[in-house]
Amino acid sequence: MEEAEVIFYFDYVDPACYLLHQALPSLVPDGVTLVRRPFELRRPPLPPIDPESEAWTDRCRAVQRGAAEYGLEIPIPHRMPWSRKAHELFLHARAKGCCETMHAALFRAFFERNADIGRIDVLIALAEETGLDPTEARAVLDVDRYAPEVEEMREAALRGGVRGPPTVEAGGRRLEGLPDRQELLRFLRAAAC
Repeated sequence: MEEAEVIFYFDYVDPACYLLHQALPSLVPDGVTLVRRPFELRRPPLPPIDPESEAWTDRCRAVQRGAAEYGLEIPIPHRMPWSRKAHELFLHARAKGCCETMHAALFRAFFERNADIGRIDVLIALAEETGLDPTEARAVLDVDRYAPEVEEMREAALRGGVRGPPTVEAGGRRLEGLPDRQELLRFLRAAAC
């Protein structure tokens, strides 16, 4: 029997994605593979999200309220860089066989250390911390090696009906936004069937 997949569309600067990043690994049932796909909230050349805007602060407060249900605390970022390069580094790490480590490191850097993951020097330091060759990582980021793939993954998701992160998808069904814990559990159990 083929193993079921749950696809998690995320952006490294979104607190709802960070919450699901923390919650999903312990909730995904045995026999279900968690697949992570980058989906930029705001792509260049659009300006980055204004962390002081009313819509963004309302979203962040809702995430903090939802986090309590998961038994988690989610810090709210005070800066909002573009995340393109972070997604490119994730794809580079995937090609090198260490995407799980890099994925977690990027979220931790942004939400726990308040690092500017839009900066190449910050990303190179993360690459080195996670065991990647920093010279190779810099070269990959400098030439935008994975930028077309980040774009294509986003466009493919949009064509498939995904409207934005976080989204969890399995078996032609999807949950958009931040579901409550019980709703997410039901969704994941159904994916395993």
